[in-house]
Amino acid sequence: MKKMTFKWLLASALGFSVLTANAAIADRVVASVNGAPILQSQVDALLKNRQDNAETRKSALNQLIDAALIRTTLQQAKIEVPKAQFMQILKQEVERQMRFIASQNHLTYGQFILALNNEGIDLDRYRQQIAANIAPQLKEEMQMAMLRDQVLAQEVNDIRQKLNRAEIKKLADELQNKMTKKGEQKPISAKEYQVRHILLRLNPLLDDAQAKTQLSQIRADILADKISFGKAALDYSKDYLSGANGGDLGYQLPEIYAPAFAKAIVNTPQGQISQPFKSTFGWHILQVTDTKEKNITEDVYLQRAYEMIMHEKLEKLGENWLQLLRKNADIQLEG
Repeated sequence: MKKMTFKWLLASALGFSVLTANAAIADRVVASVNGAPILQSQVDALLKNRQDNAETRKSALNQLIDAALIRTTLQQAKIEVPKAQFMQILKQEVERQMRFIASQNHLTYGQFILALNNEGIDLDRYRQQIAANIAPQLKEEMQMAMLRDQVLAQEVNDIRQKLNRAEIKKLADELQNKMTKKGEQKPISAKEYQVRHILLRLNPLLDDAQAKTQLSQIRADILADKISFGKAALDYSKDYLSGANGGDLGYQLPEIYAPAFAKAIVNTPQGQISQPFKSTFGWHILQVTDTKEKNITEDVYLQRAYEMIMHEKLEKLGENWLQLLRKNADIQLEG
């Protein structure tokens, strides 16, 4: 089957009803998609100037089904393109169009702008005219891309859960052996941090300001030797598992933590206590008590193998996203 582009699908979806406007009374419905009819005359219109046989008719019908599927799904989903994002992309596209027009006239961009000025054409108005011409199609292309992302996002978690760990390990070993044979294999290491922390979670009786103030006081008491870090973690931390162990989280790579927590680990000198900071879990203070180098060669190759396998599966998924959309659609073929 001939591969369809976004633009063809959009043009078909947008012009879907136009094809039926002048349909003959004898025209018949050959399929319906989510209640929207597809007529024989539409199939015939697609086959104009093409060979007419069972295979091409089936291909034409499938193209019309996909176009109707996108049109009806966009209507039902009511996908809204963020205005700021749309305006930014529209501005970029206007500039791209202007540079294209300049090149078509064998002019540099600067020469083109000068030519417009010489003709008395207002540059801002010219840009607005281009924007008005391309905005509708650009918006629909963005809506279609967002629809595609929504469809694919629903499948990504299923793909992750169904990944074969043995397959990942096999590919990782192959990648590592390949580098060894080339003589390019080198141990890969990273710094692990031993960290202890105290966490205060927000609740209706404890807001951001109160949590920060309370942690600042706990930190001051620790620095003044009024209480040890371990005792403070046991008494105050709402991470009860680590709190029972003096707040200790053991040796870990920073990347396993939430971004704000990882950043605080890296930026806090060993032995010192951080200022209170907020993460997705609440407010913390932390102390890095030790560091050590860890050989992560195997982990790195496992991650590379995982990313390669996921990329391949997602690429195939992206090519077949319309098939995924069809799974939940009401598609009826008439005899």
